[in-house]
Amino acid sequence: MKKVKSSVKKKSAIVQESTICSETKDFQRLLSSGILKDFVSRNNGEWDHDKWLGLCENISMDGYAPIYFDQVGLVLEQEKKAYSA
Repeated sequence: MKKVKSSVKKKSAIVQESTICSETKDFQRLLSSGILKDFVSRNNGEWDHDKWLGLCENISMDGYAPIYFDQVGLVLEQEKKAYSA
């Protein structure tokens, strides 16, 4: 029984690692795409929650998922500061 649990834990860790790797690759691709900078520029450095949700949906539909949207939000805030400067 211990072997089964050990095996399940290993498979779970591999799946988690694979997902994290995919999210990191997708995030890097998104950063390179210019989509976030364009979003900030199109919205003059200001957006509401509905625009944020629309951006998240577009990012997912464009194949940049799985992705950490918290990180996307942080990058948007950096882009917003740069835009305002």
